Amino acid sequence: LGGPSWDVLKGRLDGFVSSASRGNGKVPGSNATASQLIQTFAALNLSVFDMVVLS
Repeated sequence: LGGPSWDVLKGRLDGFVSSASRGNGKVPGSNATASQLIQTFAALNLSVFDMVVLS
């Protein structure tokens, strides 16, 4: 369209290996209740506000 443009790097920049099994222990299940979600986030020192923003 003639506007400005720039290259954007693609891919993860925080690691070289991606493994679902390494992260699943920290991800709440899809059937978690609100109380369980709040407890999970609180254990990571995150507030209810943080939980909503990250969800």
